Order: sequence, then structure tokens, then C-alpha cells
Amino acid sequence: RPAPYLGWLQARLAGEPGFRVAGLGTVLMPDVSAAFRIPDLRLEDSLIDRDQYRRLFAGLSAPKDPKRSMFITIESLDRGKLELLRLLGVRYFIAAPGWRPREAVREAMTKSYYAEMTIWTIRGARPFSGFPERGRRALALGLWSGGVLGLGLLLSGLAWCRKPS
Repeated sequence: RPAPYLGWLQARLAGEPGFRVAGLGTVLMPDVSAAFRIPDLRLEDSLIDRDQYRRLFAGLSAPKDPKRSMFITIESLDRGKLELLRLLGVRYFIAAPGWRPREAVREAMTKSYYAEMTIWTIRGARPFSGFPERGRRALALGLWSGGVLGLGLLLSGLAWCRKPS
């Protein structure tokens, strides 16, 4: 039976497409988010742009016991990481029941659910609009030039193989 906070999250996220969830530490394990269709922002559950990944998980630490050694977690939250979470569409931040945000980010977060977990709503979060455009123009140019070159090779090959009458 799912924990009550999972139902609370599912109800909120169903009406807010494009928003995601992030957790402090390992409060929301990847298999739990996958099983209950919670769009969790983690290395295991979503692709993150390389530069965003470096900024978000700078100073990261992984839980040490052998069963959870592969999980990468957010251990602290500062203004830079909060802004990055907003850009990545994170509206809900899950933490242990007694956790409180640092003074620097407290004004941007509202405690929305508190029982077995505490869920903070991040004000200013926008639905995730996709990854940056970096590289897409070069890819389109490469595909276009490859198509032109391929068509040219095809036509020249057909002309070369054509039997003279």
C-alpha cells in the first residue's frame, strides 16, 4: 500500500503536467517514483543536460551502505540549486519531517504537506520546457548536408551505371 504522501503528490501532479519532484537525500527512491509514476528528477529517472547536472549535483554525496551506493542525491539546497530546480520544472521538494530550508532559500518555499514526509512547494517553478537548444542547429545542418550529399551520390551513381544506348 502506498504511503499517503505519494497519493497527495499524484493528485497534485495530475493537474499540473510538466512539473517534477525532487528529494533531499534518498527520501524518494527511484523504484518508488517509477512504480507510482512520480516524475522524479534524478540521474536514474530523467536525462539532465550535462551543465545542469554539474550545477545541481556539485558537492554531491551518495549514501554509503552497499544497497544504495549507486544513488546520487541532493544533500543541500542553496539559491543556485533552487533556481536550477525551477528551470528543470521541479515544483515539489520532498524532505524528512524535521527538515527546514536554509535562510537563503526559505522565502521561495512553502511547506505544503507534513506527515511521514515534508513536502515543500517551490514558488516560481515553471513547467519543464525541454533541454537547451545547444547543438540542435548543428545537428539540423549536419542532417541537411548529409541529405544533399547522399542525394548527389545517388544521382551520380545512377548516371554512372546507366548503360549507353
